[in-house]
Amino acid sequence: FHQLLEYAYTTRLALNLANVQDVLEAASHVQMVAVIQACSNYLQSQIDIDNCVDIATIAETYSLTQLRMKVYRFMSGHLQEFSNSTEFYRLTPQQLENLLAYDFPVDCSEADVLRIVLAWFFHVDTNE
Repeated sequence: FHQLLEYAYTTRLALNLANVQDVLEAASHVQMVAVIQACSNYLQSQIDIDNCVDIATIAETYSLTQLRMKVYRFMSGHLQEFSNSTEFYRLTPQQLENLLAYDFPVDCSEADVLRIVLAWFFHVDTNE
């Protein structure tokens, strides 16, 4: 809430990975569109292998279309590396479906994509 007040008076916003979700939640609640966009832009600049699943979840929770597209494009473009991380197995079934449904270029062959998807299914099946 403090961040929103500061923005209202100064138009400055100090975002970091520790506070961006709280700021986004508060801004969404009071419909501060400029702050929501600033949070989305900040998250777009922070996407990496270790946080892309969390950022996808945030994008979906707050209906941030640009952020959602960017994070799934990132996942597709780094699919080989992403699939070798523990983060990949945190994808929900819906997120995996979203990832496969987008027509973004991937960094591996179709056979590799099949292997990656089967590994995800096997991992999820054995852990439930």
